[in-house]
Amino acid sequence: MEIRKLKIKYKKKFFVIRNLKPSDVNSKYVLALKNEKFLQTVPKKINIQIQKKIIKKINKSKIQKLIGFFYKDKLLGTSGFQNFNKKKINIGVFLFHKSFKGKGFGKFFIWTASFFMFHFYNKKYFIAGIKKSNIRSIGAFKGGGFKFLNKKKDSFNYFLKIESKKPKFIKNIEIFF
Repeated sequence: MEIRKLKIKYKKKFFVIRNLKPSDVNSKYVLALKNEKFLQTVPKKINIQIQKKIIKKINKSKIQKLIGFFYKDKLLGTSGFQNFNKKKINIGVFLFHKSFKGKGFGKFFIWTASFFMFHFYNKKYFIAGIKKSNIRSIGAFKGGGFKFLNKKKDSFNYFLKIESKKPKFIKNIEIFF
């Protein structure tokens, strides 16, 4: 697997965004997956070994991608992409490190994940399906530039067409390739 990565400076902190590797899986990540109530793709029984196998499978897939957000080599969250073989791909973001929750990093990671896919894979169109009860995610995706697309039974769909330039809502961001 070719490692693609961006180094980004935001709020005076340097972050690395890159393809997730099985060796990135740790007990904090797995525990966060177990406790997350909004993720729909987490198996009922999960442990470090199972999650490593899942990541290996995704890394071999042509229709899925999984990237990680890192600060000082610590995994803060992930972003998964499905339907990669289509023009419009699905995106999900999972920010689990408590030090970065509720401080505006959600919208930053959402936009950065989308930009990563645009830069490395030329993907421009993203759809996020978010449960109606997940108010924080709805706010983060809106803050990340996503616009309301449509309403489903128990969720909303939001859409983003990404551009190569930085959005106005993210100030003082520096991207290093």
